Amino acid sequence: MSHDGKLQGVDCKLYCDGGWSLNDIDSSIACHHSQSCYKIPNIRLVPFGVRTDTQPPTATRSPGILNGLSMIEAVMEHAAGVAGMDPLEFKLNNLMELGDSAEENPIAQMVADLKISSDYTTRVTAAQEFNGANRWKKRGIATVPMRYFHKPGGPGLKYSCLISVFAVDGTVSVSHSGIEMGQGLNTKVVQCIAYKLGIDVSMVKIKPVTLNLNPNTSTTGGSFASESVCVAAVECCKILDERLAPIRDQIGMEATWPQLIQAANEANVDLCSRYM
Repeated sequence: MSHDGKLQGVDCKLYCDGGWSLNDIDSSIACHHSQSCYKIPNIRLVPFGVRTDTQPPTATRSPGILNGLSMIEAVMEHAAGVAGMDPLEFKLNNLMELGDSAEENPIAQMVADLKISSDYTTRVTAAQEFNGANRWKKRGIATVPMRYFHKPGGPGLKYSCLISVFAVDGTVSVSHSGIEMGQGLNTKVVQCIAYKLGIDVSMVKIKPVTLNLNPNTSTTGGSFASESVCVAAVECCKILDERLAPIRDQIGMEATWPQLIQAANEANVDLCSRYM
């Protein structure tokens, strides 16, 4: 660290407990995000996977990313103490600048706005006065900037959906390439399809994910699988709507969905659509 409170370099080793199997360790992901929003001219991050006699963990939300961000925040807090600077001012003094990353860093203005809207300075002073007057009880307030680089794209980012409509009762079966794990992906897909086709959600049935129907798919994760699968489902509905339009014109707009589907089936309209 320089005399004016600028970081010159960071050298860290990151250890991840992999349990008895090193199949899923996140120390390398932690390294990828450990710089966060800070300008560090020289940085070396070495990931390690540690085998222990415990159950192997698995990825949850942002695997390894929170760990990397927490690591660099601990470094910044410690360095600010050594420099005798306010932690927030020290962090703002070491933010990335235009040219250090892909985009311009908006955090300085965000923090400035937040300090005004939250009355940050007054509340810091109040906490310090309280701490000075109380030996056992303490109060604190902090503003923690961070950068979460999230820009999916490129080859291999594929999400698809296949919709099949059954003429016997107009029910819609859906097979998509996302994995429902409690985030509500299936519910979103059902709602999108019901809205686009103008039917009740009870008529839409999600089927198990199978690779023969949706091959070469991407991993469900990163907060973009749900939205991408929904887009695929909406596009499938557009394909169906285009095929059903002539039939709807023939039998009239007052026809129910089951009547429309039955008429389309009798006219040999393809009631199965797929989109990636």
